[in-house]
Amino acid sequence: MVERFGAQRVIEPKGSIPITAWRIDNRKELYSDEIRLKVKIIHLEMDSFQQIGSQCNYDAVKMKARIYDLIRKRGKLHNPFTNSGGILYGMVDEIGSRYENSKHFVVGEEVMVITSLTGIPLYIQEIKNIDFHYGQIEVEGYCILFSGSPLIHRPQDLEINYLLEAFDEAGTIYTISQEVTKGQRFLIIGRDILTIMLYSATVKKGTQNDCYIVGILDQKSVGSFQKKEITEILTDFVDHIYITDIMNPMKAVQNLKRNEKESFDTTIICEDVQGTETISVLMTKEKGHLFFTSLKNTYNPASLFADLLGKELNTHAPDCFLQMNEVFTNDLLRGMKDSLSKINALFKKKPFRIEKDAMRDSSLQVEEVGAIDDFVFISDPAKLMLENAMAIAAYDCNVVIEGEPGVGKDKLLDFLHKNSSRKLYPCVKVSCSSLDENRLEEAFLGTNAGQKGYFELAQNGILFLDDVDYLTFAAQSILLNLLQKNTFCYIGSQEEIVANLRVICSCETPLRKLVEQGKFREDLYYALNIYKIDIPPLRERREDIYSLAKNFLVKYNEKYHENKEIAQTGYEKLLQYNWPGNVRELENMIHRLVVYSQDKVITDNEINMMIHENVFDDMLLDLRENLAKEEKIDFEELMELQERRLIELALRREKTTRQAAAFLGISQSKLMRKKQKYGMD
Repeated sequence: MVERFGAQRVIEPKGSIPITAWRIDNRKELYSDEIRLKVKIIHLEMDSFQQIGSQCNYDAVKMKARIYDLIRKRGKLHNPFTNSGGILYGMVDEIGSRYENSKHFVVGEEVMVITSLTGIPLYIQEIKNIDFHYGQIEVEGYCILFSGSPLIHRPQDLEINYLLEAFDEAGTIYTISQEVTKGQRFLIIGRDILTIMLYSATVKKGTQNDCYIVGILDQKSVGSFQKKEITEILTDFVDHIYITDIMNPMKAVQNLKRNEKESFDTTIICEDVQGTETISVLMTKEKGHLFFTSLKNTYNPASLFADLLGKELNTHAPDCFLQMNEVFTNDLLRGMKDSLSKINALFKKKPFRIEKDAMRDSSLQVEEVGAIDDFVFISDPAKLMLENAMAIAAYDCNVVIEGEPGVGKDKLLDFLHKNSSRKLYPCVKVSCSSLDENRLEEAFLGTNAGQKGYFELAQNGILFLDDVDYLTFAAQSILLNLLQKNTFCYIGSQEEIVANLRVICSCETPLRKLVEQGKFREDLYYALNIYKIDIPPLRERREDIYSLAKNFLVKYNEKYHENKEIAQTGYEKLLQYNWPGNVRELENMIHRLVVYSQDKVITDNEINMMIHENVFDDMLLDLRENLAKEEKIDFEELMELQERRLIELALRREKTTRQAAAFLGISQSKLMRKKQKYGMD
């Protein structure tokens, strides 16, 4: 049975199915029960298209690169941020001998894949064009379908762009058509002009035109279209159309109620931005119906808001593929062909325009700060890093976290743990730099005498290997053996224990570099590096300095019952510093400033002194004392004294000799020679 859905194509993790797999095999060669298509147009699910567009600032070159990267890594078009893909149009290229060809497809025929691309092996050789209005990409490539994959003949009398749009919504469209009632009032919160038209036509068809329909569009979604143009094109579909600021829902509701005196029996929510949940719940009558065309953001908030108001509403989630979808959707589109052609003409006439956020200025307003699980951020690099982390947290694969000391690798680990399926089980942290080389097996495997090893302690949870780049080859072998076999044995026992754990590790030196240097096993590298997250240093996301400093200031003001502030010139001084110790150094400095500053307002002078005191104070003190006591100084002796002071400073500041050497800009071996020279154990 599972072969009908492509289980043989799963690469990672084994035992899953393509739609949930992290990576699948998209090689062109067919198994006998498969069919291959030449792909022409891909319609991305709109939440995925918008996420990619927003992430890339709607830059076509960057969006293409992002889509290429998704497929290269995953073998399919599965956006991990939205957990969605899309549908596509193409031509039959080759049919396997055992493919269940019940619809009698032939090579060269135009077809549409109406199952989610999250489970379909796909390869894109070239993205030729991006249609921003429809969220579609024109491509050259291929995909592989299985016997159980829904595939339909392309209707030749309908244009492919709105066909794909409609079939992406087909399950919900058909369900709504069957459940609407004559004589009722309907509110449609549209994502764009086309969704308003599609769902209005669906309601009219289901009620035989015995209904009252109001449409809402967010003012940011209309782009360059004028209200007059929108009203004219929708005149046969809605009784009234409102363009409003959905993200200001209370004002939108007030404007609606001035004209719409009665609540609505049914609300159809196509838009998926914050505010739709408020409008839909407030504008729908008691025991009315809410139809969600997407579950991404608004379904849960709307349900919670209705509970808060004590309002009883019937909620409906999107439906899956039904056999009737194809016939109903085609008939629906044929009945509105002229209006759909007008939309296409309007789209060709008007260029796509997205409302982009204004560029942030250097003052960095606090209101712009985001916070997720103790991560405070404002910069795009930090936001992208957290989006990647959020996406990968749900996938039970091994992860490598790379970044300099102090960037927050422990915090990211906690973030991954909290958002993973293993959050109710332990996260066992192992400092690889502190492992006893003579007791490695006992530490990891445990013993018959009842001593539990790290593998057993982390069962069902996460094993975190901090500073994995410190693992010796012996320890690397033990770890690799576990990852390859998924079993381990106690020391002194032959009985194998099944290991059920996820490995997350951190490192400062990129593992790929260590592999190239022969210091890390390549096979272990591939076993660990299923996904890699780079945490950028603070100097590469300076916008975050302000927001982090503000957050730490609040934290330590509360701890010490203070009410201190940092002068604007003080924040500017913080922004100018390079922060070699990253976020850890910034937090430590704000902590000390709150404790030591005598005034309510912390000045730039105080910050400047603290920035430099660690490096210079001890050396300057010794220098002043020597100059005061001696008529002349011993240059060599004084230089050695300052060198010793610098090494002591670096060793106090950093937790390992390698980190201390990096701070000083010298090799670790040179630092060790200096330590030995000055008798510093």
